[in-house]
Order: sequence, then C-alpha cells, then structure tokens
Amino acid sequence: MKKLALAVAIAAISGQAAAAQVYSDDTTTLDVYGQIRTSLAKSSESGEADFYTNSSRISVLGTQKLTDDLTAKGKYQVKYSQSNNFYNDDTWVGLASKKFGEVRIGRQWTIWDDQMGGHDYTYWNGGSASLGGGVYGTTFLDSTIKYQLNLGQFTLLAEHMLSPVSTNSAQKELTFSAYEGAGNVVIDKSNSLGLVWSSDFGLTVAGIYAATNLDKAAVDADTGAGTPATPKGDLLDTTSAGLTAYYSTGPLTVGVQLSRVTAQADSKADFDQTKNGFGLGGSYKWSSTLSTYVAYDYVKADNEGDQLSAVYKEVTGGTDIRADETNNKTQSLAVGVRFRPASSFLTWAEIGRFKYDNDTLKTGEAKKNDKSNETVVAVGARYYF
Repeated sequence: MKKLALAVAIAAISGQAAAAQVYSDDTTTLDVYGQIRTSLAKSSESGEADFYTNSSRISVLGTQKLTDDLTAKGKYQVKYSQSNNFYNDDTWVGLASKKFGEVRIGRQWTIWDDQMGGHDYTYWNGGSASLGGGVYGTTFLDSTIKYQLNLGQFTLLAEHMLSPVSTNSAQKELTFSAYEGAGNVVIDKSNSLGLVWSSDFGLTVAGIYAATNLDKAAVDADTGAGTPATPKGDLLDTTSAGLTAYYSTGPLTVGVQLSRVTAQADSKADFDQTKNGFGLGGSYKWSSTLSTYVAYDYVKADNEGDQLSAVYKEVTGGTDIRADETNNKTQSLAVGVRFRPASSFLTWAEIGRFKYDNDTLKTGEAKKNDKSNETVVAVGARYYF
C-alpha cells in the first residue's frame, strides 16, 4: 500500500528519467521500466534479520494515438516475491478520452489501493490502509473493468469484476476467509466506487467504498483446484469504506485516514467481524535528496462467532481460537529517513514500534487478555530503471 512513495518513482519514469523508450513515433510509444527492491528487517520478536527482494518488478507500457481525443493503452507487469517467485499483478488494455474518461480491462490493482494511504510514507512498517488484504476487495483483482473520469477538481472512479475467479485463500491474503476448511474460494463479486477532490491549494481528499462476496469453491478431487462456475455456496460478504486526506505545502506533507470494514460469514461459519482503522502521518523534505517521515496507526478488530479462524494463531501465541468473541487492537508508530541522490536510486531506514492488545472471551470462561510489544528495524534500497 505504499502508493505515495511509489508515485515519486512513477513521476520520474513518466518524465523518461530512467525508463527505456523502446519505440516512439508521432502516434505510438512503447516504454520498458521497473524497480529492483531490496530490504533487510529485524524484529525483536524473532531476533533474526531477514533479507527480501519482494515486489521487484518489470513493466511494459504502450500507447497508440487513435484520434485527436482517443488513445489506446496497454500494460504488462511481472513482479517477484520470495514466496511466489514471479507473478503477474497488473495486465490490462484500455482506451482514454479527454472528454469521456478512461476505461481499462484486465488484472488490476483496485482503486482502494490506488487512493488510500494518504498519511503513510513508510516502506516497511505500514498501517491501516488495507486493514487486512484482498478479502475486502482492496488488492489486485482479475477480470476487472475500471473507469476514471476527470471533472475539473473532481475525479470519479469505479470498478467491477467481470467474472468469478477461483483462488486459494492464502495466496491472495484472503486470510479472513480461511476459517477451518475454507481452502479454495471463489471471489464471486467485487465492486468499488470512489471520488477524489484535488484542490488548487495543496489539499487532496479521497473517499472509497468497496463490496466483495466470496463463495466456497467446488474443489476438484484430483487437482485441488476450485471451479468458479460451480461454487458450493456463500462464504463471506464484506464491505469497506475509507476516507483519506493529505495536504502539501512547500517541503511538508501531512495526511490522515479513517477506514472501516465489516464482514459477515454464512450461518454455518457463524463469524462476523468489524475493523476500524485510524492513521496519521507525514513527510518533510529537508533538501533535494533527504527527507524524513512518520506514521501512526491504530486498528481495532471486533470478532464474534463460535467458529473463529485458526489464522488468528499469530495474534494468540500460536493457539487456534475457539471463542465467542475476540477484540484485537494494534497500535504502531514508525519513523524513517529517505535519501535519494538521484531519480533512479534511493535508500531508506526506519524503525517501527508495535503494541498488540488481544482479548479473548470463551463460553463459560473469564476473558483473557494478551498484550505484547514488538520493535522492527528495517533498511532498504531501490533502483528504478
């Protein structure tokens, strides 16, 4: 969800500071660009340092001018992660009109991911922008049509998933749906609406609403793959609402964010959750190469039901939850410094402090409270080409 930090790199690329323009004439352009990301992080919880090259990527973007008003576009992007190796997360074709807006069809990151996180400049110790991943319709989605219309200072955004997609619940961060036996799931429906207001005095405000429906997949006994055409039934309905705003003046940018997601499982699963998030942060540019940033986030999750997910092992010390109610609170404070001596290269270092407060209430038992703290130190470098 580090789209604000990424926007700096995109701006540089758009200005051809690093991108390789493979072809260009009066009507056609073809650019190749990407990022190499490295990071080293150490947590006080494990005491070990881990090295990552996750989210390194290469992208190809082409444009073709069809008329004075209409331009065809297409993008293909491949990313790398140490858990999934190479994967594709952003492949689409589209048409852009100055009068009627721009439409794109394909695998795309959602408008929530594009717009939320106005307060968060961190590279590692992030916060409340997503509130938990793709189950809420806030990550990249397959077979999606996306529309954007610029109306002066306002921008209207909308997206709709064209067809169901089968996936394993763990592979798209659908951890919320992964109560015991969920396995393969079908992202059956996903719709989002957004409105962005950009003032002429440095203030930008964005509001996003998303709704996603998940079904149990009909699993093939031989391959284990889910079949979107024959789902087994309703699994989870989620809605997400978020408001983010940031203000820039000179070298200073400050931002705030409010997020709320609700989810309700089918009667058999007996599981409901509400998550509320608050974020506050900013960045200050001391010189053309040096800047510092800070972000505070608070996320509270209220869960009810007698079949809560075993995925909450992580927040309960490795024990499956069989509870009527859990209340999880997470507070984080991250500070960092960014050094960018050239448009194509930057380094960063940050430290994050996390406070976890987890209440568990079981039938016939007293409420149990688990509190813990974690400190994460991370450094990294990025090369844009």
